[in-house]
Amino acid sequence: TPSPVPGGGPGVLEVSVERRDGVAVVVLRGPLDIYSTPGFRTRLEPLAGSASRLVVDLTGVTILDSSGLGALLRLRNRMGPGVASRFGIVCPRRRLR
Repeated sequence: TPSPVPGGGPGVLEVSVERRDGVAVVVLRGPLDIYSTPGFRTRLEPLAGSASRLVVDLTGVTILDSSGLGALLRLRNRMGPGVASRFGIVCPRRRLR
């Protein structure tokens, strides 16, 4: 079930987490920007410490700014050693503004 992440800007980021075959799949809808990243980090950083594999689906993201990109990198770094084989991002759109 998607839940809104608190933020003060235009638009609302909805986050849902699903478990599929031992992989935590995070589905995002809406803007991942300076307004929504604090709530995004609060909600997902605990997951990075507990999930053995994590995939973030950006298909529904409408805006991704530098703070959103930084939040994704921070989430990846919190996964610890060997993260390259345990963290993935899905973004089928060639351009994401």
